[in-house]
Amino acid sequence: MYISKSKKDTIADLINKSNSYDGYVREKAVHQLGLNGDSTAIPELLIRVNDWVYEVREAAKNSLDKLLVYENSQAFVMNLPNIYKLQEYKRENHTSLILKIVNFLLQAENNKYLIEAIDSENTFVARISCKLCLEHNLISKEELLEKSFSSSDVVIKALASELLSKFDDHSLEYFLNKAINDKYMPLRREAFQIYLRKYPKIGLTIANDFLFDKHYAIREIAIKYLQENNTNIEEILSDVLIANTDSILKLRCSIYGLAEINSKKSIAIIERFMDHKMPSIRKACIQSLSSLLGEASKEYLLVGLKDKSPNVAKETSRIINKLKIEMEIADILEVCEKFIYTHTIPVCLNSVQNINKWNRLILLLKLFTSPIIENLRKQGVLEDEVRMWNLKFNKTSIQPTSTQISQIVSQYDKGRKLFTKYVSQSIEFTIRTFK
Repeated sequence: MYISKSKKDTIADLINKSNSYDGYVREKAVHQLGLNGDSTAIPELLIRVNDWVYEVREAAKNSLDKLLVYENSQAFVMNLPNIYKLQEYKRENHTSLILKIVNFLLQAENNKYLIEAIDSENTFVARISCKLCLEHNLISKEELLEKSFSSSDVVIKALASELLSKFDDHSLEYFLNKAINDKYMPLRREAFQIYLRKYPKIGLTIANDFLFDKHYAIREIAIKYLQENNTNIEEILSDVLIANTDSILKLRCSIYGLAEINSKKSIAIIERFMDHKMPSIRKACIQSLSSLLGEASKEYLLVGLKDKSPNVAKETSRIINKLKIEMEIADILEVCEKFIYTHTIPVCLNSVQNINKWNRLILLLKLFTSPIIENLRKQGVLEDEVRMWNLKFNKTSIQPTSTQISQIVSQYDKGRKLFTKYVSQSIEFTIRTFK
């Protein structure tokens, strides 16, 4: 009977066999992948270079050597992240292999693919290619900077911002004019600082515009420079708020700017925006008023806790804890009972991190017996807070006063039927320790 010879393994078959549990099968498959010369094998060969069997590793290196031909240079470029990842492997030192591949790609007939890869959608390929092109002068710094303007990758933008200061006056103005409007803040900031150093008159005009830049780091430079040049920043920013016709960004920057220059007389103007329809404006008001008033900003912070925006309320809570402002139990109860937003109770309880631990327990018990307990979801929030009180707040050695003991016992008796089994047991245990 005639038996036909088996079909020749395809690349897919060989790649599959290169993952076999049998080392001999892996070695043979890896060897054949090199002979076939197909660039699709490169990722698998880079894995086998770190195989636990020495013979497989050597076969993978030999196969990669065979694939180092012009036709595969673009494929090697696209595998640069995997090539450099070999540095992380401990089974063997792969430095010589990495250098061999990189030197191959740097050759005159191959390096065009490195240059093209700067525009790759794969950010890791683009970053490595950009660095290699820069280190080995494959393209001019002018070309690289032009490419960076169309790139969205922050690493390439960072490289561009480092290059910007190295241009001479002839080409500098052209690139500054583009960089000053770039979306990437460090590049925009570098261009701004160069303008201030080399072209101060233009820089002064830009500084006025950059009072309203969306990034704090740039506004800070603008404010400092304008102050040094005797510009009435307070008047500029106040006028924006008084007119109230500009964009949300300008309004927000004006509020932040007035706090930055510590304009106490602007408090009344900022206060007008506490009920603005945009959460970002209300948040800016809370941050700025707390910065200007410190502990005296408690009235505004209470308003912030009541805000319908979770972001505004959470930021308010963060500020309260940062300033170590101790809120009254009555104030927190009023906020929790009158404002029924999902985030209100968690935010309010987070805002009283500095409260006396026994007062915190009293607050929790009062919340349990308030009308909000009808909402079972809020009851779960309160039970979690009791757990946290047991784990965290009850570890300190501060003893309750007789008044606090009386309030705890009274509130427990009042809400005994409302408590879950866990809460009842926790509070009863705590009360027993008083005796």
